[in-house]
Amino acid sequence: MNIVIDTCPQDHGIFLDEGDVRGMVGPAASSKIRGLIRGTAQGECPGCASTLGDLRINDVAGAGCRNCGSLWFRNQELKAHVHEVRKRAYGAQSMAARLEVMRDAAAFYPAEVIAGILTDFQLEQEL
Repeated sequence: MNIVIDTCPQDHGIFLDEGDVRGMVGPAASSKIRGLIRGTAQGECPGCASTLGDLRINDVAGAGCRNCGSLWFRNQELKAHVHEVRKRAYGAQSMAARLEVMRDAAAFYPAEVIAGILTDFQLEQEL
């Protein structure tokens, strides 16, 4: 299966349609993720134009579509997640956990971050 993670050209976030989510984590975890969508988030689904709902996966806020199963994550939330992971891994006072180091990093790969978050969710569901 060919998974395409769409990124916002203005660096606002990433979008995964239902096929991408299912391809990354399988149908069972994809269905469980869809069941986590609550309330109403701002904006409409880029896939089907339905209203997005709030979503939280492994303490990372995002938005999801109850209608088509697509997911949207803002880069700001993904960077905050990476910062927290770095603080836990290297210590809150370490150079790796400093925000200015993250801002000056050569590249930020939101697609890889969300792949890790979804994979962690899938593994937790299989235990």
